Amino acid sequence: MYAYNLPSIVACIFGVLLFNGQVSQQFAVDVIPQQGPGVVHADSHSAVGEKAVTPTACEGSIGNNKCIKIKDKCTCYVNQQLPWRKAFEFCKTNRKDLISIETAKEQADIESFLMPFILEDQVAQKTGGVWTSGTQVPALDTYYWASKQTVFSFANWVYGEPNSDGTPQCVRITLTPEGTWATASCKEAHLPFICQD
Repeated sequence: MYAYNLPSIVACIFGVLLFNGQVSQQFAVDVIPQQGPGVVHADSHSAVGEKAVTPTACEGSIGNNKCIKIKDKCTCYVNQQLPWRKAFEFCKTNRKDLISIETAKEQADIESFLMPFILEDQVAQKTGGVWTSGTQVPALDTYYWASKQTVFSFANWVYGEPNSDGTPQCVRITLTPEGTWATASCKEAHLPFICQD
């Protein structure tokens, strides 16, 4: 006759249930879904606008880059330093667009959810900004969102901007909590950037 003790039986049953996926999440401790390298699970809420926004980690992140889903858009911060055209192409290659900020609400979402980790990123600190899809139309001395092919209807320029030194200018988000905008040489500046669905 075999002698079994109660703890061994309980452990065995628990193991079988866990293996079969029958154990409820109440047994999981400190589990954050989809957390891993390059994916950020943001659990803060935005009080700006009509409804609070709860961004979550998004599938299909770009490599080891930080990605969050804000509303219906997967937004990825890429801390690789590239000139504007290469950043634009990088996003397209990854089935995303270089970010366009067309409304005050979109700007508020950038401030709330992206600026906290951009401000702490060493690459962004070194370069002083992050590319957007904003670029200059030199003949008209105006700016448009290249990813959307629309002229700016909203702007968040830092005082004294836009500023042109005679070279083609592209729009960067500055390293301020408000994420104000400034210009930089599209060809000469090498900045990190933000891709978005």
